[in-house]
Amino acid sequence: MLRIVPLPGRQGGAVLHVEGELRDAWVPLLQEECHRALAGGGGQLALDLEDVSYVDKAGRSLLRGLRKTGVRLINCPPLIEALLEDSAP
Repeated sequence: MLRIVPLPGRQGGAVLHVEGELRDAWVPLLQEECHRALAGGGGQLALDLEDVSYVDKAGRSLLRGLRKTGVRLINCPPLIEALLEDSAP
């Protein structure tokens, strides 16, 4: 299960607090919420990943892609950060 909670952003940006498992069917949901937040948040977005417990290959791909477009990943657990830094596809 995945829960996405919008938080008050600073300086016109948006923050989404993500909780649970970022896998398969939940990846498009997070992608859509990110697009919506970017459109309404002045083009700045941060994802708070503190309460994410699992990320599969599709989730890792999404997070890497979002990071490349300027989305900040904050409070990222060390294991998930290591998955994102791993050079494996």
